Amino acid sequence: MAKAPVVLFAGAGASAPIGFPTTKQIMTDMGLEPHDKNKLRRITPLGDLLIKIHSKLAVKDIEGILDFLRLYNARSDIGGDIPSSLGFDILKESLREHPDIDKPIQDKIVELFDIHLNDMKRLERHIKRNLHRFYSFTSEHRERTEEIYEPLIDLLLRDQIMGEIHELPIFTTNYDFVFDYLRRMQFMNLYDFRDGFKYDEASEDWIFDDREYTRRRQTKAPVIKLYKLHGSLNWANRKEDNRIVKFPNLTATLQDPNYDSPLIIYPAGYGPYPRDEFHILHEHFENSLINASKCIIIGFSFRDIGRINHYIYDIMKYENKELEVIICGKKDKISKLNETKELFEKFPGRYTYFGGGIENLSEKLKAKIKVKKKEKINKTSKEPI
Repeated sequence: MAKAPVVLFAGAGASAPIGFPTTKQIMTDMGLEPHDKNKLRRITPLGDLLIKIHSKLAVKDIEGILDFLRLYNARSDIGGDIPSSLGFDILKESLREHPDIDKPIQDKIVELFDIHLNDMKRLERHIKRNLHRFYSFTSEHRERTEEIYEPLIDLLLRDQIMGEIHELPIFTTNYDFVFDYLRRMQFMNLYDFRDGFKYDEASEDWIFDDREYTRRRQTKAPVIKLYKLHGSLNWANRKEDNRIVKFPNLTATLQDPNYDSPLIIYPAGYGPYPRDEFHILHEHFENSLINASKCIIIGFSFRDIGRINHYIYDIMKYENKELEVIICGKKDKISKLNETKELFEKFPGRYTYFGGGIENLSEKLKAKIKVKKKEKINKTSKEPI
């Protein structure tokens, strides 16, 4: 795998300044925090069931609820009414994490949800479809995206203060369309952009094919490679051959019985990846970190303990002891971000934290690099000739 000196990793905090909601804001807008049945009815007619699920789970955000529904509904996909190890047992494991739920109550919860088996499937579909309302891309989002990302990408791929970097892998756990629309902007004509999809003329679908990331280059332009680790709101499963396809927007597949959409997974999810493509995407993330000199992390909360956190920790400790991490968050100090602090305090001297969010990240990166260059020059000048 070609060495890419800098890796960019984006969490929800990379989209929030553009105007997209965090998961906490979605919970408020839906009416789950605090409970507001008038708001809930706008999302789904199954508001009472949604409140019951929300009140019982250890992970209180919308992704925790969707992960619960995914695992629960996997029962019928695998074995009908027969409890599956993927859906039923892991459901109980999730409930056990709640400090206030003992085993007898756990069993009653599972029994209660069994009664609502068909409602569970409807609820999952309703929530997924309404996510599109929260993440619709407008002209204002477009302007803000260009304003924030053009200077950052130019710095990483074209500015000589970063050295000769010809490839920028961008990894994100976000479902939104920020990076999808980024490729349509005029300044992106300078780059070779790849997202793992190729156009199939026979079906007129954009189909995921991992070979697209390494296809032969037709230009000497710097390469940007986008990896959406948790899927996307405009990804769907094509039922006839179980292939991942990409559409311009979510509504293109909502009414089409030939597709299941959107195709997304959730942070801190339990069990194996639901399909091989997600395993492949995460392998790219691991390999890129192993070969990188720097990883710039924007707006990630490090809640994905079982996957993302695990990769970063193992690679920094065992496989790439030279990897430097630059973390950009909204809080002014890393000490205010418990999971982030806990992970990186194990690697003193190998991480830098920039508060204030992504808006001023480019300028802070330039200042950091200039300081390093100055230190290098001073050190050299003291050596005997």
